[in-house]
Amino acid sequence: MKFNTVKQHNATVKLIADNPPIVANPIANFIVDEDAPDTILDLSNVFVDSDGTAIVKTVLVNSNGQLVTTNLVDNTLTLDYQSDRFGTADITIRGTSGGKTVDDTFTVTVNPVDDAPVVANAIANVTVNENAPNTTINLSNVFSDIDNDTAAISKAVVKTPLPTY
Repeated sequence: MKFNTVKQHNATVKLIADNPPIVANPIANFIVDEDAPDTILDLSNVFVDSDGTAIVKTVLVNSNGQLVTTNLVDNTLTLDYQSDRFGTADITIRGTSGGKTVDDTFTVTVNPVDDAPVVANAIANVTVNENAPNTTINLSNVFSDIDNDTAAISKAVVKTPLPTY
């Protein structure tokens, strides 16, 4: 005599998916003028991970560090614009969660601003005697302009009345 027995067991299998993070709210491109104050961006909502795993953010690429420097602390990205610089920079932020990554790239455009000329070498006081011959003062190195050719700066003598005693 043969007996066939069948045992049945129920088991619950729980699959734990490790999905990569995604870019939920991309960082918009933006434009500032030369010598603008720092821009501070909150990155807390840029990436999400459906698993609920924490997302670590890093600056992966800054294509123009001479134009703008980056400082990322936790979820706060500070963009520091360098003096008298203009152009574009592509900045890539990477979100990493559970060993998986996603990137978000945005472009910063810094428009040029025409800076006023400055006095580079002040003219020293000049004392002349009454009825003395004309005095010539060389103005070629008195002014400078970071944006333009110094020779293109127009100069004019403004006559001021002499004090009376």
